[in-house]
Amino acid sequence: MKFIFLGLVSVFLWQACSDSAAARRRTAECYVRYDALDGQWLSEVTLREGVDGQSGGKAVESPTGVRYQNVLMRTLPFKDITYRLEQAGGYTATHKFEWQDSDEKKYRFEMDMPAMTGFTFGTKNLSNKQPASLRWDGAPLERNESVVFMWESTDGGLTVPMEITGSQGMDHIDFPAAQMAKIPAGNWSLYLVRKKQVKRDLDGTQTVGVVEYYSRPDTFSVQN
Repeated sequence: MKFIFLGLVSVFLWQACSDSAAARRRTAECYVRYDALDGQWLSEVTLREGVDGQSGGKAVESPTGVRYQNVLMRTLPFKDITYRLEQAGGYTATHKFEWQDSDEKKYRFEMDMPAMTGFTFGTKNLSNKQPASLRWDGAPLERNESVVFMWESTDGGLTVPMEITGSQGMDHIDFPAAQMAKIPAGNWSLYLVRKKQVKRDLDGTQTVGVVEYYSRPDTFSVQN
């Protein structure tokens, strides 16, 4: 399985601005990835301080550290990622981060995203000339969610990614024949990445979070 997103360094491009150019600006970037195949978690956090009106910001540490799901994260010597935690276990839909800033102000940031524990096209044999419809085990998509389809050929090194932006309440995804035509005939392994982005102002600290759930793969045959 290929992890197609590189955590905080590649995911977070959002910066916040305000009217006061001289004011201190604080941002927090929170990332969670769960791999259902291996039952492994990865969470990362970067806290930044800068000046409004200027791009970027210096990565800083919390005087009390950062906790994810009440577990203290380890500090990293990297410029762009401050904290990381890797652990094994089952999936939890609610993701909670807690920390303090240099002024001893406490913060709590939560994100919620259901899992996709299984999926089906209703058949194992697909045609790249016919439309197909996919359904999954789990709640419908919510606002700011999308699904990435990672088709990996079992006969070679070919990977065909497809990303679908969801809408509130979407409980299935229809693939028109033109989309299916992008998948060459052959045997394929498919896994889904359900992901969600959340932006929130925590008492002046502009916070963005991303959650990614990597499903277990399944195999399909695609015919001309």
